[in-house]
Formats: sequence, C-alpha cells, structure tokens
Amino acid sequence: MTEIIDHTYRVKINIIYAEDEWWFREPMVEMLIACGFDVIRAFSGGRKLLDFAKRVHVCPDLYLTDLHMLNMNGIELTKEILMKWPS
Repeated sequence: MTEIIDHTYRVKINIIYAEDEWWFREPMVEMLIACGFDVIRAFSGGRKLLDFAKRVHVCPDLYLTDLHMLNMNGIELTKEILMKWPS
C-alpha cells in the first residue's frame, strides 16, 4: 500500500471580528479558534474595530462582521475598510 503524505504548508488565517451580541460573539470566537483560525481581536461594534485597526495598523486576512449593529453596521464598516485600505 502506498502512503500519501500531505506536504501542504498551512498558514493560519488572521481574523478581526465584529459582533455586537456577546452571546453570539464569544462562542463564534471559540469555534473559529477551534477550526484553526487566528482571531486577532473581537469587538462589540464596527466603530471599535475600525478605531483599533487605524491605531495599530493591523491588516488581517479577513474582516468578519455582523451586518446589523448599532452605531456602525457591517456594510458601513466594510465601506470604511475598503476606502482606507483598498488593497
């Protein structure tokens, strides 16, 4: 029998997450970590995520966001991110 060896180099995907509902945010972070993702930070709102990203110049592989949040929803957050960091 031939042994197949997987030589794929796996890199963790970095995520910054925004979700205003704590009861959903915390289990989601745990699930993402258990699935092999690197959750840089999780925020309770879009404005907090954006302020953090501006302050520390973080460029994650993925921004994950709730669509319906107070102050700045996920669509507004995505537009802001794309305007500030188009690449």
